[in-house]
Amino acid sequence: MPKAKEPKTPKPPISEDPARLTKAAQRVADRADARMCMQYVQDERFTGPAYWLEPSGKRVEREAAEELIRKRRFLPVQDTLFADASSQTFERAA
Repeated sequence: MPKAKEPKTPKPPISEDPARLTKAAQRVADRADARMCMQYVQDERFTGPAYWLEPSGKRVEREAAEELIRKRRFLPVQDTLFADASSQTFERAA
């Protein structure tokens, strides 16, 4: 009698799987320079954190940048202005 196949366990969604990146985050990781910087912006067009790569200056979509930080592909260098604030610079993980 053949063995019954065990049901496949579904993969967790990309947002919860630290080993996988969304396409937008993967594009940033592929072209990323050594650092990613963040600055809070408040003007008539946009309010919130804005991210870009350094030294190229290329802008990074907020969702992709935050995913790379959350999944520890970029690590904070602890250059905060205030004790309870986020780091402004993130270096690519080794």
